[in-house]
Amino acid sequence: MNDFYDLNDLVAFYLKKWKSVLAVIMIGAIAFAGVRLVSNIQQYKNQDENQVIKNQAEGEEPTWKRITYTVKVDDLYDIVEGIPVLKTKEITEAFLKGAKSESVMNELLNKYFEKEKQEDTSRKESFNHYGYILDKEKDYPYTYYDFMNQTIVEQDTNIENYVMIGFKSTDEELAEEIAKEYTDILIKHVNEIVKESKCEVVDKTLVYELPATSAGAVSSRKVDAAVNTVITKSSIVKQTIKGAIWGAMIAACLIIVVLFFIYYTSKKVRKYSDLKKSNIDILGVIADGKIGRYKKFIGRLEGNNEYFANQEEFAQYFCEFLKVNGISEGNILICGNDHKKKLTKFQEVLSEICRDIKIDFIYEGSLSISKEALRNVNNVSYAIIGEVFNKSLINSMEEEYKYCQNYNIKVLGLVAIE
Repeated sequence: MNDFYDLNDLVAFYLKKWKSVLAVIMIGAIAFAGVRLVSNIQQYKNQDENQVIKNQAEGEEPTWKRITYTVKVDDLYDIVEGIPVLKTKEITEAFLKGAKSESVMNELLNKYFEKEKQEDTSRKESFNHYGYILDKEKDYPYTYYDFMNQTIVEQDTNIENYVMIGFKSTDEELAEEIAKEYTDILIKHVNEIVKESKCEVVDKTLVYELPATSAGAVSSRKVDAAVNTVITKSSIVKQTIKGAIWGAMIAACLIIVVLFFIYYTSKKVRKYSDLKKSNIDILGVIADGKIGRYKKFIGRLEGNNEYFANQEEFAQYFCEFLKVNGISEGNILICGNDHKKKLTKFQEVLSEICRDIKIDFIYEGSLSISKEALRNVNNVSYAIIGEVFNKSLINSMEEEYKYCQNYNIKVLGLVAIE
């Protein structure tokens, strides 16, 4: 594993940046906690008003109150030709037939129609407000037919001698009053029809029903829009602490990633000064590309005389370097582990420019990585370490240099290509 990926080296880098890490974590914690604190305080301030709206919505939500009294009909027998005949069915049918009879309805209408008519006015306003009926429907008049449809007379489908009598209204007290009166009137009516019948109320039931929505209307129950949770001071504190924790965690992850990339780039060869960190002689820096001469000019102004405008220019200089140092034959290994395309081209340029010298330039990649490069170590006496700006790692130059020393290869110097 390369030193670059050494965990101890990375941890040491983080420890050096502990102030930056701590600052970012604190900023993240404060920012997230602040956002939650402001949001919860705002909800806390608006809570009382929202709670009132909720309570009002719950109280005003229009519902039908359906109140029924269960009437038990005792078994009654009639002797016909010496045979007892059960008259329970006759009694229950008298209830069902008398439910809408003129005498029963007139008595009930005379007593309660006007009261229920007043309730209908407010009921329609409420139904329209909540979207159950259309605007035009709230102006419809309340009729006897509407009142009669609110009355209830049903027979128990399982037990023949039980009858349910009642009334439904949006006013619970009025519904109970009318249902009680309706039951009494019907029992009286049945007793007049079937003599000796015995009926008694045994139970009362209250059922809440939502109104039916008219075609074209859209129901909107405002209670659903109310606040669902209660914000307390203690919950504000807890949410703020949670926000701080989440902010710190997110900030920590972010700073770790950012510092890793900073650490990564700090290990790369990015500029001329990075080459000097290896303590290897610098043969040249090739400012490759269309603005190579401009880069060479700037480099020379900065006192870096090793700058060359392109690879051809460096190759010519290197040929003279070899002649001056008495190197006229043999093989020279170009080793480096990054940007194979540029280093291959570099090897081709050197071979072309220096063809008058009996020297072969060999490039097979990195000595520390490429097996092909290691096969040639016994055939070479000299080496050039080739690196590429923004691609090569600083420690890779040192590794190549150590490999050359291990195989008794003399390193002529370092060549960097921008």
